[in-house]
Amino acid sequence: MLCDVLTGAAGTCIGQRSFQSHFKPYWESGLREYHKQMRHNRSQWCLAGRPRNKTNTECMSFKAAKRDFRRAHRKAASEHMMQLNREIDESVEMNTNDFWKQVNTRRMAYNCNMSTSGIKFGEIVYRDQKAITEQWGFYFERLYSPSNSEHFDSKWRDHVSQNLGQLPEALIPDSNATVMPEDIERCIRSCPKGKAP
Repeated sequence: MLCDVLTGAAGTCIGQRSFQSHFKPYWESGLREYHKQMRHNRSQWCLAGRPRNKTNTECMSFKAAKRDFRRAHRKAASEHMMQLNREIDESVEMNTNDFWKQVNTRRMAYNCNMSTSGIKFGEIVYRDQKAITEQWGFYFERLYSPSNSEHFDSKWRDHVSQNLGQLPEALIPDSNATVMPEDIERCIRSCPKGKAP
C-alpha cells in the first residue's frame, strides 16, 4: 500500500528517534498498552481506506481507542505533575537545599531537549539558536532564488507574471462597499476549527 511505502521511505531517509523516557517519565506500561491499541486500530483504519462515516467499524474503533489513549495520557500527565508538586511542597517544608535541587532538576528535565536536539542543514547539525536562524535564512534565500533547473516551468512563470500584471487594471475598488466586523466574525465562525479562512 502507498502508506506503507511512504512510511518505509520516511523511516529510511529521516530515521527514527528512540523513545526518550526522560521527556515523559509518566509513560508507564498501562499508557503503553493504550498507545499500542490506538496504533493498531489506526493501521486497520488506514488499510480500510480511512473512511470517515460513523457507521464504519474501523473508524469508530480508532476514534474510541484514540479517545481512551488521550484520556489515559492526560490522567497520567496530571498525576505525574501532582506528584512532582507534592514532592516540591514536602521538600520546601523540610530543607531548602532539597527544594532547590528538585526545582532545578525539574527545570533541567524539561529544558534538556534544547541542548541535545538540533537541526540538520546539509550534513551539519546546528544546535546554537543563532546558527539555526542563520541556516533558515540561507534555506529560504536559496528557496526563493531563481533556479536554472531543467524542471523549472518558465511558461507557467510567464503566465502568472502576465496575470499579476493585469490584476491592478482589472480590480476596480468599490467605494460604497463596507465590511463590518460582524461580517468578518461570521465568516471566521463558519470556518472549521483550527483552519485558516
